[in-house]
Parts: sequence; C-alpha cells; structure tokens
Amino acid sequence: SVTLDVETVNPWLEVSEDLKSLRWSGTQRSLPDSEKRFTNCPCALGLEGFTLGKHYWVVEWRGIGTGVCE
Repeated sequence: SVTLDVETVNPWLEVSEDLKSLRWSGTQRSLPDSEKRFTNCPCALGLEGFTLGKHYWVVEWRGIGTGVCE
C-alpha cells in the first residue's frame, strides 16, 4: 500500500494516522510550510514509487472530479 508524504498534503485534506488514506476535512488546516505541498488542488504524493507489478486504489468519492496520476 502507498504511504502518503505529509509534506505534500493539501491543507484541506486530512491524512490518517497510518498515512494510508486521505479525506476532505471541510476546513483548511494550518500546516508547516513545504515547497512540495499542493496548495491549489486537493492532492498528496506517495513516499514510494513502483517499479514492478500491478497496483490499484480503492476510492470512495462523494462529489465532483477525482484523478490519479503516475
């Protein structure tokens, strides 16, 4: 599973304690400054990359628009 990079998490998103999932918080959180942080879109990066195999994400979305990029 993907471990999320907390330095990249948008302030409107909450990261789970195990760093494996995100959810929309509904309020903008005050987070430490980071050059890597997404500020204009609700995104976060993973710490690790993939070199082999097949990978998938289970997404539960209630709203408009979602995407995953490599």
